[in-house]
Amino acid sequence: MTDTTPYDDTDQGAVARTLETTDDEDPKRWSCRLAGSTRTLGVRPANAVGSDVLSVVVGGARSPELRPRIDTLLAALAATAS
Repeated sequence: MTDTTPYDDTDQGAVARTLETTDDEDPKRWSCRLAGSTRTLGVRPANAVGSDVLSVVVGGARSPELRPRIDTLLAALAATAS
């Protein structure tokens, strides 16, 4: 059974608290799965220690259509953060 509960402020708080203790140089850093109707991606966000940068690694984007969309999304997020 798939959880279809909408993402809300409670989820945002949990993610923020988890990210506070991450280190992008730690190979065992926190990871999560994003499951869609046809694909599942592995996402590994982590803080770059000593800066305000959030490092994000996305795995599982095997289709040529999905990869540019992920790159565009990450570029848009980076632009709004600066």
